[in-house]
Amino acid sequence: MGGSGRGIGRLNRRRGRLIERTIDAAVRNVPLYQKAKSLAAAMEQILSGEDTHAARCARAASKTAADAQLARRIAVLAKGDRLIRWTVTAVYRDRDGYPSTISYQDEDGQRQTLPVVRALFQGDHSRYRALIDAARSLPQQGNHDE
Repeated sequence: MGGSGRGIGRLNRRRGRLIERTIDAAVRNVPLYQKAKSLAAAMEQILSGEDTHAARCARAASKTAADAQLARRIAVLAKGDRLIRWTVTAVYRDRDGYPSTISYQDEDGQRQTLPVVRALFQGDHSRYRALIDAARSLPQQGNHDE
């Protein structure tokens, strides 16, 4: 950046100011480019039909059905049952009788615990209890391995 001769200090100051203006412009523009990129992705999603009201409703219904099926499975889980490829060693219940923690033995023979509400229902206790209550009200269909 340097040089030699007369007026070199003025030249270096001019280059320094140019670099500072470039940095200031980058600091201002980078968040705008990032926002534009996220908005373009959102527009692509809308235009492709992935973000229509019907698609959102279908995804929500699918998640609700999957959560209800999971709650039915958890409601009847007992010691010795198979859960995916693990053997349940204990089902701990809270003071109201809802399964709160599942203890299982993994394929390596190690004992593991799974906090049900936090791990599977994003910590939403009221929704979990409603799903378990609904599962308990259904007639029992037997315990199937998954």
